[in-house]
Amino acid sequence: MELNEFISNPTIIVNGGIVGTWKRTFKAGKVNIALNQFKSLNNEKIRVIKEAATAYGKFIGMPVSLVTVNNGV
Repeated sequence: MELNEFISNPTIIVNGGIVGTWKRTFKAGKVNIALNQFKSLNNEKIRVIKEAATAYGKFIGMPVSLVTVNNGV
């Protein structure tokens, strides 16, 4: 991962550790969130990220599509 990507994209922090970055785009009445994981995440961490994405969608009033572009492997 390049330093400029880390600086320019919002970070994903779970249990006090940085586990990746995310980027949003808007298309066809929904927000697409692309995850760039730095490492493979267990089911609990994925669940927490999905909950946060759903809350973000509610906050902006749009449905969310969550996509992993790099699973850290």
